[in-house]
Amino acid sequence: MATSGSQHPPQHPQEARLLQAVQQGSLAHALLFSGPNTAAPMDTARKLAHHAFQQDGGTPPTPEQLTAGTHPDFRVFGPSDRASRTLPVEQLRDEILPLTRFAPFQQSTSWFVFDRADLCLGSVENVNILLKTLEEPRPGVHFILISSRPRALPDTVRSRCQHHSFRPGISTAQGAHGGTATQEEQKALEQHLQHWAGTTPSSSPLDPPWKTPQDMSHMLEQWLHLLWAHTTFQPTGPHPPGSVQETLDPKMLGPKLTAKLTQQLDHTLSALQRNGNMAIQTEALHHRMAQLLTGVAGAPQAPPNALLHSPRPRG
Repeated sequence: MATSGSQHPPQHPQEARLLQAVQQGSLAHALLFSGPNTAAPMDTARKLAHHAFQQDGGTPPTPEQLTAGTHPDFRVFGPSDRASRTLPVEQLRDEILPLTRFAPFQQSTSWFVFDRADLCLGSVENVNILLKTLEEPRPGVHFILISSRPRALPDTVRSRCQHHSFRPGISTAQGAHGGTATQEEQKALEQHLQHWAGTTPSSSPLDPPWKTPQDMSHMLEQWLHLLWAHTTFQPTGPHPPGSVQETLDPKMLGPKLTAKLTQQLDHTLSALQRNGNMAIQTEALHHRMAQLLTGVAGAPQAPPNALLHSPRPRG
């Protein structure tokens, strides 16, 4: 007998946090799910929608409806049959996106899932049309982009989505090596946030905690996941023990600023992969982050702990 997705225990650490965000009504309107294959992210997308529909009361759609993509408030789009696999711009503009402007048909939320988004949205025209909708979404509309090659998507799209990696062993506060971010990696992030807040773009950067481009790439991925965890649990709600949420002050480093910081880290990571000159990318990262954070505490030089709390004691 088929059972609902929400009745099964989460199959990935990301899933538990996302389901919790649905429960709290704090789920981001645009999500990017990445992983070596799209099966797990797609399954999670169905579970999120099913969980949201259950909260509406009444009889939720069957798992078969969601799997088949036939429910009017849960629509799945994939690559076209054309040689380029890209969705025709006319279909996206005239048939798909107009649906996002209307109230949901049967539920309180509507879901638009783009499977293998790097392929089906792979034209400049499609990206430009989608960006307008991502910037001003209708309340209750959720977009989920699923891709095994998230960096094939333009920066403008990725920066508007909350990114969740479904690579094996990675959770929101974990890095690409599959293990939880170490205290040293979190401390390095906190030290750099303090430095960027109390300096200027033209000043010298801190000695970086990396020796090779591979080290830098790994550390930036760790920092991204730490900051994504901070964003996921803003402004309220429980947070994973030991995460950066326990030390970052949400009043000084709110969701919007955190999102901008993750955008800059992601941009640097992409640039590092295109151009492995570690020194240039380190300097560029310092310049961009200092521009965002200088004086964020309301003074030219932020006090040492303006952005940070001491970790809460654990019982």
